[in-house]
Amino acid sequence: MKIALSHYRVGETDGVSLEMDKWALILERLGHEVVYIAGSKGTCSRETYLIDEIAILYPEDEQLRMEMFKYQDKPESELKQRSAALKETVALKLESIIREQNIDILVPNNICCMGRSIAIGEAFAEVIKKTGVRVVNHHHDFYWEREFFSGSKYDFVKDSLEENFPPKGDNIQHCVINTLAKEDLFAKKGEDSTYVPNVFDFSIDNWKKDDYNSDFRARLGIKEDDILFLQGTRLVARKGIELAVDVLERIESLKSSLTGKTLYNGKVFTSESKIYYVMVGLHEDHGDYVQLLEQKCKDSGIEFIIDPTIVDHERTTRNGKKIYSLWDAYVDCDFVMYPSIYEGWGNQLLEAMFARKPVMVFEYSVYEKDIKPVGCEFTSLGNQYETLESGLVTVSPEITCNAADEILEILCDKRRYQQIVDKNFALGLTHFSYATLQDRLAAVFS
Repeated sequence: MKIALSHYRVGETDGVSLEMDKWALILERLGHEVVYIAGSKGTCSRETYLIDEIAILYPEDEQLRMEMFKYQDKPESELKQRSAALKETVALKLESIIREQNIDILVPNNICCMGRSIAIGEAFAEVIKKTGVRVVNHHHDFYWEREFFSGSKYDFVKDSLEENFPPKGDNIQHCVINTLAKEDLFAKKGEDSTYVPNVFDFSIDNWKKDDYNSDFRARLGIKEDDILFLQGTRLVARKGIELAVDVLERIESLKSSLTGKTLYNGKVFTSESKIYYVMVGLHEDHGDYVQLLEQKCKDSGIEFIIDPTIVDHERTTRNGKKIYSLWDAYVDCDFVMYPSIYEGWGNQLLEAMFARKPVMVFEYSVYEKDIKPVGCEFTSLGNQYETLESGLVTVSPEITCNAADEILEILCDKRRYQQIVDKNFALGLTHFSYATLQDRLAAVFS
């Protein structure tokens, strides 16, 4: 069968794009032909049919989203008319692609569930109904899980969310990425679904330092005896990155106790060594989160680097400069920070497990339900947080200090470091490998 996976964008480092690549590979192994339909293709080399209007930052769609969900100060009739016009444009292009390319199965990713674009979601629902094409909706997040997308005052927005996110029909199946979402979808919409967890290919060769990435640290001004903490996710408020800043502030205050000690990798931490927090993810917060984060890092005295331009979906060159893949960043880091307060699943956990790097994690609800029971060993920030007046979040000072102390112990104990990362790799291989994905998709696309 010819299967079209669709999203606002492909070929980038966001979780949906990365997961689509995994599905595409497995579906091809199962004998299907796979293409993409997207608003932009990034560094993707797969055949991609572009619809400019569904790009993640298409101006009219972006403006409509903010006016529908944030500002809410325009007449409903005006927004409804503009949204309908955008929907019609997208629907015509999508229908043309489906018919002309003889698409057998359409797989929308987050387009028909999160509600970030009423117009695009309605366009997909309309075309799905009109063409009768078989659909496997891949739901990563639902609108009711996001305060931003569930607080519109406009009746036409509420009605559309109820009717089209997701759409229903005999030709439509649903896949979700966690068991909480499976329960929610049935409770709220009466729709059954298949749980397909995020996975990683644990069978490939380990990422290693090579001629291409050997200068990664030097490019960032980081020495070999410095300690590099990595944040590989997008920079959005729900990632709770400020929790990691608090932990690193504590570690920075204990830095003198590290001087002269041999780290897990055999390098000695000297009086000249530094501790860096490197954030290479995309900046996609609609508010002032990144600015608040930068200021908090400065106030905490942390050596931090925020650079979304140095890493991409794949190795490439841009404006004459070398661009590394996200995997290159893992090769050179010492510890991975994953303090998200909400995740649909948790791609960076799998990436870190494969890369054999220890992880600090906030125990968000999906982690507690679907990942923690497997038995992975991570440094924990607990499962409770408070929101400050600034909008940033925090956990208790005791938990912060305990996490910092544990991280330092791991970094200075080669045996413990190795035991932790080997254990997590083995658990990932057993529970979250491509074999798991292939079994699930073979059943769904039978």
